Amino acid sequence: MSNDILALLVESAVNNGSRSNVQWYTQSVEEARSSVVVKDKQKKPADDGSELLGLQIGRQALPLDVVKPGATHIKATKEQVAVFSEALLNLVAEGKLDAAIAEAQVAAKEAAEKAAEAKATAAAEGKTVSEEQEGLDLSELDA
Repeated sequence: MSNDILALLVESAVNNGSRSNVQWYTQSVEEARSSVVVKDKQKKPADDGSELLGLQIGRQALPLDVVKPGATHIKATKEQVAVFSEALLNLVAEGKLDAAIAEAQVAAKEAAEKAAEAKATAAAEGKTVSEEQEGLDLSELDA
């Protein structure tokens, strides 16, 4: 490979949108806002293009109480999706969901610590986490 092509590759390389190895739940709430995304929460796409919009950070869904108490999703027609998505992200940027983000950070941090503890325990016992989660060994039924 010539040096010109390699230089062009290096110049054009992207990190697939990842900013760093810092987890969103260890950042300040203000920094974590940038990790919030709008997702279509429907199991399969609707034929008419409508979406069930929800806010998500990591694996945590954010409640939309700032829109309407108890709301978890927004029903949007195909024409409303872009407008509603932008409005939801604006609420995040304005700090209106900071309390929900902080709660999600606590839950995610607890889940990460629990997973790390399970991995450490499994490693101490000489197992991998997947072996620990496999469950019943069918050969034990013959005994």
